[in-house]
Amino acid sequence: MKFALLLALLPSCFSVGQNLVANAGFEEFYTCPGSFTINPLSREIAPGWSSPTAGTPDLFNECSKGAANASHNWAGVSSYHAGKGYVGIYVWMKGQRSYREYIQARLKSPLIEGRKYQLEFSFKFSSYSRYSTDRIGALLLDSAYHSDKDTPIPISPTISKVYDSAFRRATGLWEKVSSQFIAKGNEQYVIIGNFANNQSTKSFHVNFEPVLEPMLANACYYYIDDVSVADVDSIKALPKVLVADKNVKLNETYVLQNIQFEYNKATLQSASFIELEKLVSVLKENSGWKVTLAGHTDDVGSLDFNQQLSEARANSVAEFLITRGIDKSRITSVGFGKQMPLEPENTEVAKAKNRRVEYTFSMPAHAIK
Repeated sequence: MKFALLLALLPSCFSVGQNLVANAGFEEFYTCPGSFTINPLSREIAPGWSSPTAGTPDLFNECSKGAANASHNWAGVSSYHAGKGYVGIYVWMKGQRSYREYIQARLKSPLIEGRKYQLEFSFKFSSYSRYSTDRIGALLLDSAYHSDKDTPIPISPTISKVYDSAFRRATGLWEKVSSQFIAKGNEQYVIIGNFANNQSTKSFHVNFEPVLEPMLANACYYYIDDVSVADVDSIKALPKVLVADKNVKLNETYVLQNIQFEYNKATLQSASFIELEKLVSVLKENSGWKVTLAGHTDDVGSLDFNQQLSEARANSVAEFLITRGIDKSRITSVGFGKQMPLEPENTEVAKAKNRRVEYTFSMPAHAIK
């Protein structure tokens, strides 16, 4: 009887990597906003978000019946980029003082030293602003930033988007900042805003529109939405799961589903045998293929313990294949310990996903023409 790999596709959210930013689209709120923020002592903006300085960012949402509505508000007329909310910040104000506003969020888990991450967010020039600018940026820090001033944060941003012109074809549309960086390690907070002073920031006077909001007559105000920080290395290493054996391809990494071991041991439980028989079937039907088995663990325990455990679990799967008639010369088993988690979160669900065995099919070098 021919076995099929009856493995479901991974949820589509995994294809873009896990976002480490909570409330990334500003959909959640403590109370529905009614207007702009006027209290500099009120640092909290929305769940997961706060102001790191004395500036007063504003929350907009479709729930609002007043000046903080996400479609038509005191700062302009704009659809949201996604969902039903966004925030707004001053990124430039005319004068020597260089008034600024920023938004700050704590990441779901610290960044890992040496790993590559991608930071993204969308921003839009508010239609009632009478000045536009050429830049916006983001800063990653290992601790929360706090200042009683409302001027530029005196730290160079991790990511800085600087345009050639302060007014461009896309001004007034939703634009995206998207850039990759290598983590220094333990970064836990992201801050978004303009980190340059007025002398370093180009500005353009939008004089072909009337002044509809006096507070924006000498300023540039941006809406911010859909903030994301994701581990690029995890995205690239993410194993695939296909729906049928005819779709299995060489040199693609797959994850074995429903493979269970005794706690902190490498002994396979009988519930694993059904899935392993499917793998045996594929190898028997493709007698020229070899397979590499890779064991992975969660982050509980030392590096050495998890390295040995991951190797032992990969070897247990290899032993099962051998007992079912697969020649050991076709099997390679390796272990990666806790070095390559699929989920960086410290939750039981994440740990369960990280405890896994992956497999990759290949052809012997001499068989490749």
